[in-house]
Amino acid sequence: MPSRADLERLVVWCDAGATEAPLSFLRAELGAGLMVHGLTPSGDVIGGIVAMWKGRISMRGAAPGISEFPTERIRFEGTLPGVRNPNKTVQLTSAADSDSLTVALAGATLRREWSKRFDVVQVADTAGVVRASWTLAPADAAPTHLFELALWPDLGIGVDLGPP
Repeated sequence: MPSRADLERLVVWCDAGATEAPLSFLRAELGAGLMVHGLTPSGDVIGGIVAMWKGRISMRGAAPGISEFPTERIRFEGTLPGVRNPNKTVQLTSAADSDSLTVALAGATLRREWSKRFDVVQVADTAGVVRASWTLAPADAAPTHLFELALWPDLGIGVDLGPP
C-alpha cells in the first residue's frame, strides 16, 4: 500500500523548514496533473484520455520542519483547471500517512461517481515525476476507469503530460 514515504521527496520540496531545495520561494507548490482513462471489461486502457486537469497544488496544514517527522500525516490540495476546458475544474486533496495514501476529488462538473475518496494502489517515482494511480470499480464489477495523478516539484516550467 503506498504511503507518505512514496511522497517524501515532494514533502521535503514543499517544507518551508527544509534546506535541501534551492530557491525556497518557489517551493510552496507542486505541479499536478490528473488524467482519467476508460477501461475495457478486461482491464485494457481504451484509446484516448477521458478527462485531464493540470495545475498546482500546495501542502496544507504542515508546520515548517514536517519533513523531519516521516510518520506525520501530510495533505496536498488545490484546484486544477481542465486542460481542454479551464472552466471545468476539480478540487484535489491528497492525504498520506505512514501506511496509506488517498486522493479525494470534488467539483461541480465532475461525474458523481468520481466525487469521492480513493485509495491509491500504485506509486512510481520516475524522472522527477511521482505518478500515483488507482481505478474506479463499481461493486462486484470490473474497473471502468483508471486515474493517474502526476506530481512534480514546480519550478514554473511546463510538463508535457502527453496528448489531451
